This record gives sequence, C-alpha cells and structure tokens, in this order.
Amino acid sequence: MSLRWLALESSPEVLTKYIHELGVDEKWSLVDVFGVDDELLAMVPQPVEALLLVYPVKGTEPTTGSDNPKVFFMKQTIENACGTVGLLHALGNSKATYKENSALEKFMKSAKGKSPDEIAKLLETSEEIGEIHASVAQEGQTSTPSLEENVDLHFVAFVLVDGHIYELDGRKDAPTQHGPSDEANFLKNAAKVCKTYMERMPDVLSFSLTALVGQ
Repeated sequence: MSLRWLALESSPEVLTKYIHELGVDEKWSLVDVFGVDDELLAMVPQPVEALLLVYPVKGTEPTTGSDNPKVFFMKQTIENACGTVGLLHALGNSKATYKENSALEKFMKSAKGKSPDEIAKLLETSEEIGEIHASVAQEGQTSTPSLEENVDLHFVAFVLVDGHIYELDGRKDAPTQHGPSDEANFLKNAAKVCKTYMERMPDVLSFSLTALVGQ
C-alpha cells in the first residue's frame, strides 16, 4: 500500500461525526456495544444495520471469501484506511439514508457496478472523503498515531444481505459468509462470530464493537 492515512479513533462519537460529515442523515449513528453477552446486546438500540469490530491484527489471515453481487464490497488499498472502508461497507449494505450531492452519495453513485479493486481506486482519488477522514482522524479521546506509525488494530464490518451475515474485510478478496440470519437476530448472530475472534486472543483487551443504528 503506497498511500497512508491517519488511523481513525474507534469511538462512536468520532465515527458518528464522520458519517454525518460524509452526508448520512442525522437519525443514523454509531453506538457502543459493550460486550457479546445477551444482557449487554439487549442494551443496543434496534434495529441494528451493521456491526463494526475493531481487533488486533496478528500475522497473515486467510483471504478467501464468497462473491455475492448484492453485497457492496471494496478492497482496502490505503494503509490505515480500514476505518473508512469499514464504515463504507456498513453504510453501503444498510438502509442508511444520506443527503443529495453529499460526499457519500457521489461515492456510492460512482461505485455502482464497479469491481472491489475499482471501488478502492475511487477512494484513493476521492479528495473530498480523504479530507473528511483527515479532519475526523485528528479527533478522539485517545492520542492519534502519527502518519508514519504502524497501527495493528483493524476494522471489519458485519452486515446482513439476502438473509445471510457477511464479514467485509478490505484486506480480503471477497466477503466471508457466516450463515443465515433474520433482521431480529442479526446483532446476536453477528456477535457470536465476533466472539470467536475474541476467544482466539483471550488476553487481548483491545477489541471493540460499535453498531450502526437508525431512529
């Protein structure tokens, strides 16, 4: 990856500000998911349109997946842009509404019918989204890494398309399907997949979950 952006803070406040600046209507937001147990999932407002998992990258992971033309999917070709790619995956496979002529609307219109690699190129050349990302990346409760610093935390999105849960990771060649689900049980079923990541690294505390919700 030759291009490099500042890493995004994974707080719901920062991510919500980001999607609103991209043009998403104010009724949509990101909220914390405090854990994968049923009582903690019950605290999350419904309906949930997408789930974002931030987790530490450890070594090389499989790049296999299953193509589905109904799933909006793009590759990540900009280093440290996984937060933006994760949000675009979440928004592009949701019912989220956005303003006419906004950065997001223009990007999604341009991406229609294009391959994952072609959509990645659109992001590389989108000065508008790049500027919004740079502005929002400066914000957050924790210190933002410098542009030169390597960040080992990675965003992936979980979405529901065609009655199936898909994991969308821009480092992979295609979406990863995780079985069937209905809307009512999407959060619970997607959280089960996230739990398997956490169980692989029981001593790691840097996992975080946020959900895309609408009023």
